[in-house]
Amino acid sequence: MRNSNLIVFTLDLEVRTPKLKVLTISTEIGCYGGESLGITFHLVPNFYSSSAYYTVMAQKTAGDGLFYLRRHLLLPPLNSNRKNKAIVNTLSYRTKHANSKTVTREWWLVDADNQTLGRLASKIATLLIGKHKPSFTNHVDTGDHVVVINAEKIRLTGKKLTDKEVVTYSGYPGGKKVESPKKVLARKPTYLLEEAVRGMLPKTRLGADMYRKLHVHAGDKHNYAAQKPKPIK
Repeated sequence: MRNSNLIVFTLDLEVRTPKLKVLTISTEIGCYGGESLGITFHLVPNFYSSSAYYTVMAQKTAGDGLFYLRRHLLLPPLNSNRKNKAIVNTLSYRTKHANSKTVTREWWLVDADNQTLGRLASKIATLLIGKHKPSFTNHVDTGDHVVVINAEKIRLTGKKLTDKEVVTYSGYPGGKKVESPKKVLARKPTYLLEEAVRGMLPKTRLGADMYRKLHVHAGDKHNYAAQKPKPIK
C-alpha cells in the first residue's frame, strides 16, 4: 500500500431533515492519488432505506485515467427516541381536512328552463355538498351557494307531469293530499325542484345547512346580483 500517497479529506455535510432542520455531519474519506489532482465530491441520499444511509462519491480526473471512490455513510438517527428512522418527508402525504375557517364558497347560477328534474337536481346537490372540490370533507359543509331561476319550466320525462302522484300530508287527520306535478307547478313552482334536491342531501343537521344554500326562484329574476353568481349549465 502506498501510504505516502494517501490523501484524507474531511467533509462537513449539511442534511435537511423532514422537519426543515439542518443537520451537519463531519466525516473523513481517504483515497490514494497524486497531490495535484482535482477531486469532486457528491452526496447522494437514499430516502427509502430503513436507516439513514448516504452515499459519498469522490471523483477525480488525471492524465492517466479516471479515479472513482464510493463510500457509504450511516448518519445518526434524526430522533433519538426512534431508532433507524428513515429520512422521509411526511408532510408530503399528510391528509388535510377542511373546516369552517378554511372553506371558500362560490355562487352559481343555474337556469332550469327545459332541464330534466332528476338530472338537474343531482348536479345541484353535488354543488351544495361540495363533492366537486378537492378539499371535500364529508363531515364539513364545503358546498357552494346555488341560485336557480325559471323553476316553473322544469321538464319531466314521459307522462310523469300528469300521471305521477305528489303526496303531501299536513299532519292532521285527513290531511293527506295527492296531486299531479302539473297542479303542484301551478300552485307552487319551486316545490318540485326543492324537494328533489332535499331528497339527495344528508338527513342530518349538516344536510340542513347545505339545503339553506339553495335559492330557487320562479322566473328569470333573483335577488343575488350583488354576489355575482357564475352561470353553469
